[in-house]
Amino acid sequence: RVAWWRMGGASACLELAAPGAVHLAIRANLTGPAEENVILVRSNVLEVYRVVEPSGKLLSLANERSARDAAPDAPESEHSVADNLTLELVMRETLHGCPLSVAPVAFEGESGKLRGDYLAISFSDAKLSICEFDPGSFCLRTVSLHSFETDHIRGGRKRFHTLPRVVVDPLRRCAAMIIYEKYLAITPLNTRDKDADISALVAYRPPDPRFVRTSATVARGGIAGTPYVVNLEDSDVNLNFPKHCVFLHGYFEPTLLVLHFQALSWSGRRIHAHDNAICSALSLNVAHRRQPEIWRVEELPLSSHTLTAVPDPYGGAIVLSANALAYVSQDHVTGFAVNGHARTEIASTHLRRALGISAEATPAPAERLRISLDRAVCAF
Repeated sequence: RVAWWRMGGASACLELAAPGAVHLAIRANLTGPAEENVILVRSNVLEVYRVVEPSGKLLSLANERSARDAAPDAPESEHSVADNLTLELVMRETLHGCPLSVAPVAFEGESGKLRGDYLAISFSDAKLSICEFDPGSFCLRTVSLHSFETDHIRGGRKRFHTLPRVVVDPLRRCAAMIIYEKYLAITPLNTRDKDADISALVAYRPPDPRFVRTSATVARGGIAGTPYVVNLEDSDVNLNFPKHCVFLHGYFEPTLLVLHFQALSWSGRRIHAHDNAICSALSLNVAHRRQPEIWRVEELPLSSHTLTAVPDPYGGAIVLSANALAYVSQDHVTGFAVNGHARTEIASTHLRRALGISAEATPAPAERLRISLDRAVCAF
């Protein structure tokens, strides 16, 4: 709750109650490479917790996984301490805005060992901030600021349906986010040598109308290079109405999977625009600023809304829709329906076969789940 007073030409704001609802939660090694942290975002407040065992020792989930892999047949109680874990507050930071997404970025020191993670935070309308934890003051320190809010790419509009959600390459080579519903902002990352000059990673190219310079960029420490913006509706890419994106595992170059649509529609016009969602994989050549499409999967459900990358060795991604869950990769499409409404929503023959939707009146066992995945999220 917030109270406002207007006195003459100035306004005063007093916060009556701190925000309590959590809308973002991630796991990262922010305070150190051996410490597991839980990061919560409540409106414009970012909180960092460390996970503590009953003995007072800081928990490292990597060590717990190693113990589980070494003795897979051991009882669960012998290598699991999740029953009595506690969260210890490390810091609480009030941000100048409400974060729309947060993603960890691991950093390698001079010896090749991982150091504490950075945090890539996106804000409305098209801002990106990369921060690190300062152990001296126990607060966040900004190392890179990027603003993509230019009148040229905004196009005179004030409202947009797609929020700028930042995603980071699994090998920490670049970060990307969809802005203004038809642009892709790509930021090169240098997470190996903190004092290196990353400008050499991006080759010089003459001005090109397809690329739009950012309106403001402030960086220090060599963690981020000069970002650039790509028009997804350009003839070289030709992706209309993007909704979500995620980086895939197991590729030589950063590969971004984009969920987009042939045309915008809604459930009342399903008969005219059914199965018009598409997943397109773009191979990002950051040095030469090229992004060719290497494969795509068409005729996905109209209600598809979220992508989740599947780790190695499988790769690919999970596509969540309101009535089905699909797994897509370069050479495979499979999944299952989670309720009976998938029969009426999905009209594509090969997609119905891939999801196990039979033409018979008797529904498949997966269709009897009677759950909905609308606005659902999943993680590995």
